Amino acid sequence: MPRLHSTARVIAMVTLVALVQVTFVSQVRIAGVAPDTLLLLSVASGVVAGPDRGALIGFTAGLAYDMFLQTPLGMSALVYCVVAYLVGLFQLPLAGQPQWWRAMSVVGASALGVVLWTLTGLVLGQDQLLGVSLPRVVVVVALVNGVLSLPALGIASWMYAPLAAADRPLGRVG
Repeated sequence: MPRLHSTARVIAMVTLVALVQVTFVSQVRIAGVAPDTLLLLSVASGVVAGPDRGALIGFTAGLAYDMFLQTPLGMSALVYCVVAYLVGLFQLPLAGQPQWWRAMSVVGASALGVVLWTLTGLVLGQDQLLGVSLPRVVVVVALVNGVLSLPALGIASWMYAPLAAADRPLGRVG
């Protein structure tokens, strides 16, 4: 039962963040760059829940975003999956580090995600990406995701936290 609750939370959160991204966040411009909250959710999930769950969230969030982008279907899914997996793998030996370390991991992984997304797009023939100022996009997305990292890490923890009632054996109260 806890796994079902966790799955429902993941689906709900990815759906909510995707809708917020495409309806609101994509309209917000900082130095001409829109933040990427789906990358943030993917990376935060990798940091909190490890490489496997992070990759799953990254793929799901990326695929949800790909539905609204004019890039090849699966491009964001591939990149978010890989980045969330890598940051999750990087976190395994560092699990006892303080919260600021996790936040800095989100910043670094977000920057990596933007670079990999752009390079993947160029490899797939997305010539419109040639005119993009990659350093500016990297800085804006990484900084915004850094500012939002603590709430995102909390949300990622909540998505995988077992429900207290679901953990209690049947018939036991308290």
